[in-house]
Amino acid sequence: MAHPRLETAWTGGTESSPGWRAGWALKYRQPANGGSWSTLDLRLGRRILSSMWLNLEANNIFDRSITEVHGMPLPGRSVSLTVICKGGPR
Repeated sequence: MAHPRLETAWTGGTESSPGWRAGWALKYRQPANGGSWSTLDLRLGRRILSSMWLNLEANNIFDRSITEVHGMPLPGRSVSLTVICKGGPR
């Protein structure tokens, strides 16, 4: 993998009541050997209990085909649904 000539990421998000949050990440990379690329990731979360979140995340939503190392492409679009539990006293 070549060291990037330029690499940057912009992220943002918001949290609102009653227990919703959303966010995004835009990543751009320009390797020293050419072939720049960018990806967009989105996420949405909902508090379902006082200590539990349900999150939906979509990565590389435009399904960009990216190969940084010859013969080893990076993952395409992916979607995940996760449950996060945070326990302990507050």
